[in-house]
Amino acid sequence: MCISVAVFAPLRTTFSYLPPESDVSEKLFIGQRVWVPFGRGFRVGVVTSTNCEATPYIKLKKIAELLDTQSLLTAEIIELAEWASKYYHHPIGETLSHAFPASLRKRKKIQAPVNIDWTITGLGRKALESGELKGKRQIELMSQLASFSSMNANDFKAFNWDFSWRPVMKTLMQKNFILQRKYHSHSRVAFPNPNIGKRVNLNSEQADALEKIQKQFNGYGVKVLYGVTGSGKTEVYMELIARLLSEGKQSLVLVPEVTLTEQIVQRFKARFQGSVGVLHSQCKDSEKLDVWNGCRNGTLSVLIGTRSAIWVPMKTLGAIVVDEEHDVSYKQQEGLAYSGRDLAIKRAQIENIPVILGSATPSLETIANISSGRFEEIPINRRAKTLSEPVRELVDISKGRGDGGLGKKLIEAIGHHVSAGGQVILFLNRRGYAPLMMCRNCGTHQICRSCERHLVYHKRFNALVCHHCGEKMSVEKATNCCKSPDLFEIGIGTEQVEEKVSLLFPKLRVGRVDRDSVKNPKDLQELFRKIANREIDILIGTQMVAKGLDFSGITLVGIIDTDSRLFSVDYKSEERLAQLLTQVAGRCGRGSGQGKVLIQSRQPDNFVLNKIIYDGYRSYSSVALKERERLGMPPFSALALIKADSSIKTKADKFLICLREKLMKNSNADQVFVSYPISAFFSPKRVKYRSLMVMQCQRRVLLQGLLSEHISWIEALGRKMRVRWILDVDPEDTL
Repeated sequence: MCISVAVFAPLRTTFSYLPPESDVSEKLFIGQRVWVPFGRGFRVGVVTSTNCEATPYIKLKKIAELLDTQSLLTAEIIELAEWASKYYHHPIGETLSHAFPASLRKRKKIQAPVNIDWTITGLGRKALESGELKGKRQIELMSQLASFSSMNANDFKAFNWDFSWRPVMKTLMQKNFILQRKYHSHSRVAFPNPNIGKRVNLNSEQADALEKIQKQFNGYGVKVLYGVTGSGKTEVYMELIARLLSEGKQSLVLVPEVTLTEQIVQRFKARFQGSVGVLHSQCKDSEKLDVWNGCRNGTLSVLIGTRSAIWVPMKTLGAIVVDEEHDVSYKQQEGLAYSGRDLAIKRAQIENIPVILGSATPSLETIANISSGRFEEIPINRRAKTLSEPVRELVDISKGRGDGGLGKKLIEAIGHHVSAGGQVILFLNRRGYAPLMMCRNCGTHQICRSCERHLVYHKRFNALVCHHCGEKMSVEKATNCCKSPDLFEIGIGTEQVEEKVSLLFPKLRVGRVDRDSVKNPKDLQELFRKIANREIDILIGTQMVAKGLDFSGITLVGIIDTDSRLFSVDYKSEERLAQLLTQVAGRCGRGSGQGKVLIQSRQPDNFVLNKIIYDGYRSYSSVALKERERLGMPPFSALALIKADSSIKTKADKFLICLREKLMKNSNADQVFVSYPISAFFSPKRVKYRSLMVMQCQRRVLLQGLLSEHISWIEALGRKMRVRWILDVDPEDTL
């Protein structure tokens, strides 16, 4: 018997091995990790077939060790990885490695941990019902425990009590009111009562949307919950998940960034107590492994995670939700350049389950799929709780200099809204004090020595920082442009806006949220707490304020600068501007008062800007799609990028020129546009030069066929010329 193994290595094929011993062949499973000899060493791999044909006259090596006693991946996850490997033209072994947490990509055997849970005894239930318990904490703990068949430590942590529950538990155990038991994690499959947490009564539109989604809830289908900001899409998600829980099925909820959607996570935990797992980049490896195991074994019924969560095997998956489906964060930029949203749709198709895409500003690709009938639109056209839409106004600041980026009208509006008891958000998508530093004498811009980006001035540290590679230097060390350097700032950042606002409104409490002020989820939770408790009057922030903020006190949103995105050469820049403006504007007017949005611009007559602000995203997207169709741009064509990185620019360009000459000899070359090398606007960390080659075709199958036919040749050329290259299918940006 010959075993096919996908080795965790950048190679585009599987490898054949013999079983470790003849008498253990029955222990081999597809999806099982193995330790195999590879080259001069050993590697981890995954079994993809237990009965493949061996190549004649080649002596096969034996598998050195079975790392697992069972299959860790479902057949659906393996099929998803095989599809992604072919679609994105990425090595199968590296693709499959995404389905494992980091600790299992190494030679580590998975252990079934011994956990502890507690259950209420008959004596305890009698004491609770008769009123025998007098302690407030004992009653609170026993009341929660009485709602479930059993609860573990994670279940209790989800309640965020203001007291330590373990001493209370110990006291109750001594009275024989609570029984403790130990178990292996895979033996506990407990779905909570979906009605135990706090529920929200749906309004008529939410209820109607829920009914439409549930009509054909069995089997594959893509439903787009197209709801305006503040329409209560999260409540609809939770009601759908409650139904799945009652049927014993799991749910997967994808969010762009968990640290920016902390409110959503807390709402899910409050509703589905003790059964929610969270996965994102800031989780510890041990936490990721526990959550991954819980989903695979069925002990966790709801998983909330970023794009990588799409690879987590789930025992009884019933539906996938992709919240804010338009967000660029769903696209992986390096390595396996996959789209989390697109893989969610493909996984739903493989598992024959529904997928719900939610957004107030769906991507143009999604709207095109709705128009073609591939996706079903479920609209929610008004806000929850009878909240009114905020008033939007475009403010011309071309004739006024402004103070720290704040025009006269915005300054007056801030004072008016705060004096009326409201809170204010000021949005500027540039952190730091000033995005550019220039010498008055010689006109030199201060550039990062590592990646040649503009250095951003941070006044708090009196330093120049590269926001790309992280290089940091004092202003004194950076001023080596001429004999008598005299630096001055150009442009504004959130730090400068904070300084100016504090000077203009010295008695008001000002907060700032960006990557400099918010380092981890705890910082964000503390910020949310202050906003909810009205401890902040004015909040200044980058695009972090466009996601996850749902507070009733915010009555004014001021967008300080919109013009920078209007003239970008990237074909998606206008779409992203429309999405960002709509999302930021949606943060206000969620209470009883009328909300207002002031958008500052030096281009008040710009057609696109006026369309977005006054006609709304739906109207803008209709015009934008017609323009895309006229120009033959995605979603009406297929696009791929090949990125070549090198320390020598001519080498990267030469690689792409050789590649273009090869591709143009193909029989279908006349139907595929292949550009000459283009210098990238931005290069990644530790890369000096990056050149791009754009490939475009009206028929996706022709483009995919061309790439499949030449991918091995491209790889060989890259090795020969010593150029690192990346293939990006369906890129989110072309810069």
